[in-house]
Amino acid sequence: ALAGMAADPDVHALLFDRAAADTHPDVREAAVLTLADGVADPDVRAFLIERAASDESWAVRQTAVKALAGWAADSDIRGFLIGSASRDGDNRVREAAFEILKGVPADADTQALLLGRAVQDGVPKAARRATDTPADADVKAMLLDRAVESEFGAVREAAVRVLASGHAHADSRPVLVDRARHDDDYQVRKKAIRGLTGMAADPEVRTLLIGLAREDGSADVRTAA
Repeated sequence: ALAGMAADPDVHALLFDRAAADTHPDVREAAVLTLADGVADPDVRAFLIERAASDESWAVRQTAVKALAGWAADSDIRGFLIGSASRDGDNRVREAAFEILKGVPADADTQALLLGRAVQDGVPKAARRATDTPADADVKAMLLDRAVESEFGAVREAAVRVLASGHAHADSRPVLVDRARHDDDYQVRKKAIRGLTGMAADPEVRTLLIGLAREDGSADVRTAA
């Protein structure tokens, strides 16, 4: 009933409060949906990102993600959507973010993320071709670059996932070793380790895996090694 009065300061404050603090997810989702009409307001966008990242309800997170669709070209929001598409705990939220990213111009980070998603969904022909055939050397070069240079951990993880899925070990091995050893994101290190599993007989790889199994700060990485 108050939706048409969202511009009223008291109603606006109430919507922020209910979207964050109401104990029932349906109420939080309704408040987020109403606030989404004001997404042009930087404070509203920041609040929607916070709800999309932290609300315990997948439906609230999904609604907040969808509300950001018109701002996906913004570098900060694109970065958030990249993380949400890869790492949200619910596939429905990941899918919502992924669909938004498919609709924006694909820079190298987004392209790496899309290929990583393709591999995650079963390594279809397009993803295999990115690492296995010389005809796609430019794509392989992009992945090798993004695996190291992207500012987004989710993108580095996606690039490593694609590289680890292919058979181009001569090209990908140095990057996988580097990421397993040096990446500050444990999920990237874990994916790199999985890509190195078939090369454990190599003395350098074996030594690296032993060291990671003993000393890495993440239990997930030690387990993977």
